[in-house]
Amino acid sequence: MSVPEYVNKYYSEALAVSSKNLPPSFILAHSYLESGRGTSQLTREGNNFFGVKALPGQQYLTLKTREIINGKTVILPQKFRKYGSARDSFKSYATLLSTNRYKNVLQARDHLTRAKELSKAGYFTAGNVYINTLNKVARQFDQAIKDRPNNTALLPLIGIAILTGILVISNKKNTFA
Repeated sequence: MSVPEYVNKYYSEALAVSSKNLPPSFILAHSYLESGRGTSQLTREGNNFFGVKALPGQQYLTLKTREIINGKTVILPQKFRKYGSARDSFKSYATLLSTNRYKNVLQARDHLTRAKELSKAGYFTAGNVYINTLNKVARQFDQAIKDRPNNTALLPLIGIAILTGILVISNKKNTFA
């Protein structure tokens, strides 16, 4: 799925959980990478867009994942949290980042710093390549969101048109009553 398609499909979920220092573009970029552009098995079967691991008592899927431990890449089975919907996954991500462990992520002022702070806090182990990729993709999402048609700007005009139509219909009814 392309970046503009992903924005069209998941922008409302990201916007709903965004904040001043956690913009929708960063949320979308992180979910885009973690979910394999929205097509990973974890995303398809578990609505998990962020690679969030399951805690005891939560529904989960067991999948093999690549981790970097002490500089070595290893493949391990992991229990990943299963969500009822994409919206639940996005809410969970924002809740997770609001914990003390990730406070520096929410204090960051730009995508690169946010990505670095996610790494420092242990969200991912992929290192500088992933940090730079997340930064680059987040900037692509900035542009895709900027280029997105802003249909909400037309709402006042639509409201006036509807009210005018109602008044005209109401007026005609009164004329013929």
